[in-house]
Amino acid sequence: MQRFKTDRRDKNVPYRIFAEAFQPRLSGKPRTVGGEFHYKNFIYTTTTTTSSTTTTTNPPTAITLSSFTAKAKGGKVMLIWKTKTEIDNIGFNIYRSESENGGYVKINSDIIPAKGNSTHGAVYRFNDKNVQVGKVYWYKLEDVDSGGSTQHDPVKVEVADSKKKKK
Repeated sequence: MQRFKTDRRDKNVPYRIFAEAFQPRLSGKPRTVGGEFHYKNFIYTTTTTTSSTTTTTNPPTAITLSSFTAKAKGGKVMLIWKTKTEIDNIGFNIYRSESENGGYVKINSDIIPAKGNSTHGAVYRFNDKNVQVGKVYWYKLEDVDSGGSTQHDPVKVEVADSKKKKK
């Protein structure tokens, strides 16, 4: 674990820790989750100490999502996602919209339980049968932990007629 910190004698300066998750370098563009910066392989956590209280922000669940795809077939949409690792993940929710920036609605009735762990990921599938031929849908994947959740970028799929006439 690599640690970088500011001068702890100055109680107004946050104490910063970069905890290496699995690989030795920062990679990719950071995403912000609950005020924290997440890189693919590092988690940024802050601890602030004042003269009367200490506040520690624990890192949220970290999953490494390797893919998230949507395929239309036979009047339904199959969503498939793969994780490389899952740390403290409870499970997943799926959200659907008819436009990329539209109102997304959760379509799974119960949380999809996590199957991966900190050293191994998993493959997940979810079938959306409540779709209409000729429409375009956008789907978002949400990973959930005991402290909150993170939504991932949407994927787009067009539901085509599976009963094409042969000439």
